[in-house]
Amino acid sequence: MVAEIYKITRDILEEELYELINQLRRSIVSIPSNKAEGVVRNHGKDFIHYLYILPGSDMELDAQLRIARNLHFLSAYVFHEIKEQNFSKGKM
Repeated sequence: MVAEIYKITRDILEEELYELINQLRRSIVSIPSNKAEGVVRNHGKDFIHYLYILPGSDMELDAQLRIARNLHFLSAYVFHEIKEQNFSKGKM
């Protein structure tokens, strides 16, 4: 999903979108980063702490995708494809 977010945001080049693109990219990168850090910390409380962070990162990404969709920077098709991928990964 990280690559997919980078691909779709690469096409949004208008200067006023810089923050939205930055936030989308930071949100999607934080999800696997927090998973990796939690695994490395392999201690009960530390690992659980990072697992608790993940839903927040996921909701942040969701909010930013909705903003991009509402501003018509994403097509309905792309929005739903990303949401479906994210939902499928979230269940894992």
